[in-house]
Amino acid sequence: MIKLNITNDINCFKIKILNTILSYFLYLVTIFFIYSVTIVPENIAIFLTSILIISASYFGAFYNDAKAYSLVKLVYVFMFFFFGVVPLNDEMNKNLYWGGDEINEFYKIVTNSLILIGLAAFFIGSKIKLDILSKIIDSLPTVKKVNLLSVIFLFGFIAFIILYLNDFSIPRLLFRGVVSDLESDPIIDLNQMERLLFDNIIRPMPLILLVILYYIYKNNKSIYSKTFQFKFFILLFIFFFSAIFLVMPTSIPRFQSAALYISLLLVFANFWDKSNRMQLTIFFGLILIMPFLDKFRNFDAENFKFSIDFSFLNQGHFDAYQNFTRVVEIDFFTGGQQLLGSLLFFIP
Repeated sequence: MIKLNITNDINCFKIKILNTILSYFLYLVTIFFIYSVTIVPENIAIFLTSILIISASYFGAFYNDAKAYSLVKLVYVFMFFFFGVVPLNDEMNKNLYWGGDEINEFYKIVTNSLILIGLAAFFIGSKIKLDILSKIIDSLPTVKKVNLLSVIFLFGFIAFIILYLNDFSIPRLLFRGVVSDLESDPIIDLNQMERLLFDNIIRPMPLILLVILYYIYKNNKSIYSKTFQFKFFILLFIFFFSAIFLVMPTSIPRFQSAALYISLLLVFANFWDKSNRMQLTIFFGLILIMPFLDKFRNFDAENFKFSIDFSFLNQGHFDAYQNFTRVVEIDFFTGGQQLLGSLLFFIP
């Protein structure tokens, strides 16, 4: 028994060493690639602060904690790509999003410094464990019984609404914007509140109900007879493909596709349970999957084509850094109104 434990410890240590070597290797390759393809700005401070952002967020993503994936690591991945790599690409290609005068280099340095301070504050905050929050969450009431028939009925009702508002058209269900049908699209006739209700609450519901049904099956599997388990499994199978059909990733905005389908990945698979898989998957998705999904924003079957290149990096999809820099440049301050708007999002 002792030998077995020692063997397991040695294997875990070897895996940890291999992951560390792989992480350092990827980091060196990333920095070398960035240095090779990037034209270093005349103001070296911009380049150096950007490299610091890339380095800090990279090591935060790969070394933050023992968990294979977490929201903390996801934040570091976002910072690495949107506030590290993309700004250097913008410098290289002289990208300027949404018009306006060229951004003063001084404000880019100030912005980079603020980002580095934010990363440091986030790192410290992520290490502080608030036990009181865990106690509050544990004390919240939980729904121990969910009526299976109510889930099935609600799924059918939501499915009918989605089909009805898409005029029972298969192309409209599968693709986000069918150019040939845009003029007759009944969803366009909805007012702003109705459209928000449909896009953000009704449309994602089939996938949410699928997860609820899965957990009903998983948590009660032991008390069901084998015959009922089989019938429940068939029902779950039907729900799965129906939900995917009603909420195809090509038919909804990309941010919504990522939020919903990453959640499904975590629920139905253990793909992210291995170290570094989450980070590499997100990078792969940003570079390949997101540009592919963008092709369905205005879908035209006759002229549809997809080629993998990096031109999408020079478009307004990645404007987070420049928008932040503009805020710093014009000293934009709302006195908390933006925060108030987020907290009171449910008020028209």
